[in-house]
Amino acid sequence: MRYFPKSSINILEASLGEFVYKHNNKPYVGIYIETDDGKYYSGSDTTNLGPELKKPISSPLKFGNSKLVKKYHLLQQNKYIKLSKYETIIPSKTRPTEKDYEKGYMFRYFIQRVNDDSQIFEVSKKAFDDFKKKYDVSLYKSSSLIWTLEGNVRKSNKQTLEKLSSDFRYIKNLFPLLNEFESMENTGNLFTPGGELYYENGREYTGPYHIHSENGPMVGAQHIEGLHETLVWAKDLQSPQELKGLKDLNYQKFLKDRKKKSLDKFGKKVSRRVSPRSSSPSSGRRGGY
Repeated sequence: MRYFPKSSINILEASLGEFVYKHNNKPYVGIYIETDDGKYYSGSDTTNLGPELKKPISSPLKFGNSKLVKKYHLLQQNKYIKLSKYETIIPSKTRPTEKDYEKGYMFRYFIQRVNDDSQIFEVSKKAFDDFKKKYDVSLYKSSSLIWTLEGNVRKSNKQTLEKLSSDFRYIKNLFPLLNEFESMENTGNLFTPGGELYYENGREYTGPYHIHSENGPMVGAQHIEGLHETLVWAKDLQSPQELKGLKDLNYQKFLKDRKKKSLDKFGKKVSRRVSPRSSSPSSGRRGGY
């Protein structure tokens, strides 16, 4: 059985219509593994892979052969010919190249349906370049953004999405992981202006920090041999508002209890939706922490 290191996989969740089983083309909904060579497997157990998945192949646009349809074709022949040439949009995640990591940023592309803001998809560069030739421009609009890979990626990518949200209301849902594809070399000389990191007692931290391979975020621009405090990401807090005034909070116990609740909840969810083979996200050089 092939071994997949954590740095070479992503564990995600598929919605209806996103994947089918490769061997029988039946729809698949639930947790799946995405490998760095572009393959997909059901479940989340990297040591015992589930059945292989694939993205469904969209059928060409068909209008039927009834008398009414044939009559419509005669009356609207030019419009029918034009519409029949359009292709179905297939979502695709753009991945950074080595050159992108050298630059510290990459371009990502997306398409949104004009009459339904929630219908927004990330697409490949090729689909973006071919947009006007292959897709219905009266039904969709396309755009792109610069995605930061180094430095304070969470802050930079959050600002990018906020600027675009006035035109693309659900774009934050499309790119929820603000440090997606972040370079693993991006571990030192980082800075937080606040709202991102907290001491273990719940007090907000502002200043330089680095990311330790085992301990996570820590105080100081670089790791040193002497004692220096570990920090906690804001996402691991229930809410910064709930920490105000809690001077004697035992945060280690809080995190332990919170993790147990999350695992229990996740386990129940998985047992209902996927087989016993299946569960848990991770990432590496081209992912988050």
